[in-house]
Amino acid sequence: MKLWKSIEAHHGDFGAALFILPCLLATFSMAGIAFGVALLLA
Repeated sequence: MKLWKSIEAHHGDFGAALFILPCLLATFSMAGIAFGVALLLA
């Protein structure tokens, strides 16, 4: 039972990472695009 709890907790962390990583990627890509546009317009 303890092993299952540890697996379940790890799976929860993995799911959170799978949710957070694309959000971070989208945020950084938007920031990069905005920065690039600002450089082009400057």
